[in-house]
Amino acid sequence: MAGRREGDGGVGGGSHGAGAGIRTQFAEASRPGWWIVVGYAAAAIEAAKAGAAVAHIHARDPKTGKNSRDPKLFREIVDRIRESGTDVVLNLTGGNGGMVTPSGQARVARAGADLTIGTYSAMVWKALEAAEEIAQQDGASIEVLDLRSLVPMDDDAIMRSVKKTNKVLIVHEETRAGGVGGEIAARINEQAFEWLDGPILRVTAHDTPLPYSAPLEDYVLPQTPDIVTAARRLLAY
Repeated sequence: MAGRREGDGGVGGGSHGAGAGIRTQFAEASRPGWWIVVGYAAAAIEAAKAGAAVAHIHARDPKTGKNSRDPKLFREIVDRIRESGTDVVLNLTGGNGGMVTPSGQARVARAGADLTIGTYSAMVWKALEAAEEIAQQDGASIEVLDLRSLVPMDDDAIMRSVKKTNKVLIVHEETRAGGVGGEIAARINEQAFEWLDGPILRVTAHDTPLPYSAPLEDYVLPQTPDIVTAARRLLAY
């Protein structure tokens, strides 16, 4: 509205996700043309662990190897920032020698062969917990794919994992209706349907506004037992 050009390397930062009973005050949003980076190892926390007062953050375009000039949105995890106990100032405008987030590139957080859990942000922790529980109790090998970036999304990494395990469980703390899981499922159906040995399942938040109460918040959001139950259902196919 103000006539500004948004495609000139601008970067925005802020928190997202549940925790501390505050998500009910915020709306989730995405915007065409923006890169949306949602790594589970939040930049602020990593900087705090390193003892840094300022974190220089960039998003590197995997196609060119250069820092992207597209506008970027780094979304920190509310609960993990709160747990870090350290205030970190984020210098989101650049600087040499900064922390580089490889946007558009997913990361295999845990290798596996029987089922893929595709997830991002805070749900990576819960997916890893579920994968370990299933490995210990069921002997199944679960791959956890940390998307890290929603826009752009690493379709190649997703399809590689699908072709490897043939079963996909998508986990996110957004609501089921309108959540990014539907987009991921659609891409898999379009690009790797013939590799599937079962339906694409989702574990998501309930389709309801997130409550302020911590116990109710836990009820609405996906928990590790929910992921374990869904994974076992899919493994049975």
